[in-house]
Amino acid sequence: MTELAVALAQARLAAGEHEAGIAELKQLADVHPAVLQVLADALIAAGRWPEAAATLERVLARESGNTAALNNLAWAYQQAGDARAKDTARRLLEAAPNDVASMDTAGWVLIEAGEPREGVRILRNALTRAPKQAVILYHLAAGLAKLGEHREALTLLESLGAAGSFPEQAAAEALRERLRAAL
Repeated sequence: MTELAVALAQARLAAGEHEAGIAELKQLADVHPAVLQVLADALIAAGRWPEAAATLERVLARESGNTAALNNLAWAYQQAGDARAKDTARRLLEAAPNDVASMDTAGWVLIEAGEPREGVRILRNALTRAPKQAVILYHLAAGLAKLGEHREALTLLESLGAAGSFPEQAAAEALRERLRAAL
């Protein structure tokens, strides 16, 4: 029964009925805490960062070793402008030091939180493990640009042409154009 109700809520979300789908998932999560992760994903997709963070905190209270939830929590905190993003990113690295997605999230959060040197170090490590991953290339380039390493950042951004599309592609292209104009 729960699976059917979750599927119905997800169908509403897919149909653009975001408020209805999220409301249904909230009701289900109150009765079936296993639905919290699905609710958190829906809140992230809707850009409702504080609510997503609160939901992910509930997931982690139940499953402290859930690194996917910890990854998403660091990102949600960062998107919400919550100061806990940096500490959560560091916790994520401790929990999953060799996971590329965790390294990307932690590195990007630290760059955005004003610690580009540490973020760049982490992203360089991630790039050695996933050298063709476009989002890591972009995040690393953005961090390098913040450090004033414009030529290296531009070289990375130029290599994105062969990497395919990714969610932050427009931001990467805008950064590439700004760097081209500056050099």
